[in-house]
Amino acid sequence: MPDLDFSTRLATTPDLAHGMRKLGLFCASFEDDARRVGSTYGYRFDIDEPALARAFFDWIDAIEHQSAGRRTDRADFTLFCGGLALGELVRAGPARARKAAPAVPGRRLARAAIADFWPEGFLYADFCIGAVSAVLEQELGAAPPLDPALDDMRTWWSFRENATENPALAAAFLDLFFGLSPNWTFPDHLSVRPAVGTAEITGG
Repeated sequence: MPDLDFSTRLATTPDLAHGMRKLGLFCASFEDDARRVGSTYGYRFDIDEPALARAFFDWIDAIEHQSAGRRTDRADFTLFCGGLALGELVRAGPARARKAAPAVPGRRLARAAIADFWPEGFLYADFCIGAVSAVLEQELGAAPPLDPALDDMRTWWSFRENATENPALAAAFLDLFFGLSPNWTFPDHLSVRPAVGTAEITGG
């Protein structure tokens, strides 16, 4: 997580950071990842297209509101945008999972258990991690390593409980998955991120 083929394909899209801010690419990429995650873990995801579009437009509004007049590290801003997207996907809930077939052999058992625990949340996180990783690979040459917390069921229990109650906290969990220190108080406020003016992830 994310799937290397998914991230690599996304990274071949010219100017992906801006391309993902177009509804067509965002939705097509999400639906592509839903098919991949579903086939890997034995699910079929039914996608509510109006809800997915609503998540997209709310995400774009949140980016524009947060970034107005801000100067920040480029890589950290990419991660922040990914966190906002994760929050809007959790809020809108555009995917519904149905058990469809046995999962493919060779998957990580820890991640299979997490996918069974919260398949929709697993998909939303996989998509956002994959998109952020692809943008950073395209712009910086490599994405940062993911944190072991990504495979910790206790983290996912907390993620599900807290983000479904307050979707803004999804941004803090995405930071955690990328090995950064989350801001649990104001996770969706760009101005209080440590990398505003400095850098936690290499880039500029």
